Amino acid sequence: MRPSAVSRPVYWAAVSTLLAISACSGGLGSRRGLPHRHDPLPVAYEQELTGAERASTHYLKGIVARNDGDYETALVEMKAAAGLDPSEPRVRRRLVELQVKAGDLEAALAQAISLQQLQPKDPSNVIVVANLLAALGRNDEAIESYNDALLLEPNDVEVLVKLGSLYSKRQQYERSVEVLTRAASVQPDSFIVQSHLGRAHALAGDYDAALSSYRAAAELNPSADQVHLEMGFVYEQRGQREKAIQSYKKALEVNPQSLLARRQLGGVYVAEGRLEDALQEYEQLVSLEEDPLDTQTKVGLISLEKGDFERAAMEFNVVLGARPKDHDVRFYLAVTYHELGEVEQAENELRRIPPDADRYVDARIHLGQLLFETGRVDEAIAAVEALTASDPKNVRALRYLIELYEVEGRYDEAVSSATRLVEQQPDNDEYLYRLAWVYEKKGDRDKAIEILEKVVELNPKNAGALNFLGYTYAERGIRLHDAEGFILRALEIQPNDGFFIDSLGWVYFQRGEYEQAVDQLEKAFRLSGNDPVVGEHLADAYVKTGHTAEAIRTYRDCQARTEDDTQRQRVAEKIVQLESRARTEPPGI
Repeated sequence: MRPSAVSRPVYWAAVSTLLAISACSGGLGSRRGLPHRHDPLPVAYEQELTGAERASTHYLKGIVARNDGDYETALVEMKAAAGLDPSEPRVRRRLVELQVKAGDLEAALAQAISLQQLQPKDPSNVIVVANLLAALGRNDEAIESYNDALLLEPNDVEVLVKLGSLYSKRQQYERSVEVLTRAASVQPDSFIVQSHLGRAHALAGDYDAALSSYRAAAELNPSADQVHLEMGFVYEQRGQREKAIQSYKKALEVNPQSLLARRQLGGVYVAEGRLEDALQEYEQLVSLEEDPLDTQTKVGLISLEKGDFERAAMEFNVVLGARPKDHDVRFYLAVTYHELGEVEQAENELRRIPPDADRYVDARIHLGQLLFETGRVDEAIAAVEALTASDPKNVRALRYLIELYEVEGRYDEAVSSATRLVEQQPDNDEYLYRLAWVYEKKGDRDKAIEILEKVVELNPKNAGALNFLGYTYAERGIRLHDAEGFILRALEIQPNDGFFIDSLGWVYFQRGEYEQAVDQLEKAFRLSGNDPVVGEHLADAYVKTGHTAEAIRTYRDCQARTEDDTQRQRVAEKIVQLESRARTEPPGI
């Protein structure tokens, strides 16, 4: 064994022990008398040695075994040495090291605490205890120990960094920033310090300071892909997606195998609507990942968004082949089949999603939509009714069921479902507004007005309810002054809403202020995209102001646009009346 294999004091102590042993057996020259390095000493020899000398012998054997890579023997010998001489720090220190290598952190911690008690002023012993406490997840005790170490060595940068990281784990971000800033003042050119400080600032929400520290770290170590990656995270939080893209690209330049950087880059491209770029990144990921199924799902979703339904169906089917119980992917596949016009396959996939799946509600509602679109309205209603029967408080299902009932003219059932919706949250102005609308469709305007008055009382900023209430008054020709007030309040919130302006024009019409009505209704007709109901109101106002030709032209436009057979018939009758009047009236009238 060479002297360099162990520290010199240890080496010479061991040599002294061996010399003492060899003196009893004829000297070092007598190979026959010297025991093998792994053999126990003969009993006669051990009886002649003191406890400290025997401990040194076990210590030396432990060192030799450790250097030979025989950690099991080394650990046995060090334990023996510690038992014979428990006050020897060097034995405890080696024993801690070997127990850590063996994975017995609890035993290592016990030895480290004993070592700290032997040498309480040695900061390295305190740090070992703190490191072991942190490794065992005992973070509160670790923080206390690191702070004790700093009392002995205030500018130990390694301790400051570890302490700062623990504060971050406990979400004490301000303390983390404070400690790491202290480390940066001691060692400003440390990459480790600057990168940890950047992370602490980011977690604390101080993105400017985070970027400053990250830039300093990147200058110190331009090849650190993690720094560029974390800078990208910060830019994303700030909504600076283009800068995030550049940071992720830089991370990939440094480390093309960085899966996380590629995932993040793909995600930003999706958020930016750059689907081709996103697809390119995800395709790269599929070739790099050991388990690419999640990425293939993203490829499928991007393909679905792009309208490449064949590609989407292929990707989703591949994923389901490996994960048949992935109900999210099954739902995506059903949507894809629906887009492809493969209704039967879409329906089959939707029906295969079980009630305990998170996607079950989505699947049932989509099934209802699919059935409705294919003319199977009763089946659509039955599917959604079954959903509300099993989950009576499901808001999405109730709202869709109300729509289906309305389409079918089943207003009593629509009122019942809307009432169930309101019962869940009686002060929810949107739910009440929906109930009022159903009553209006049913023809019970008194009840609709009663509910709408409650809605605007609950939420004076509900523009839709304000307009609806004002228009309902105007339609009935009552409380026209109040009607105007409600509609003007709605227009303060949404000043360019063509339908709100139509309501205001209709108030003027009902008050006999026909010129003002024409002004508002012309504007409303333009803003509403020539909506046929607004157009009919405008034509009615043209009639009142003597603009017969404009009225007939506008009525004909409404007749061509409307999908409501009742309105179409009504407008046709108005045209006949106007044309008849035009033929019978003397010229100039």
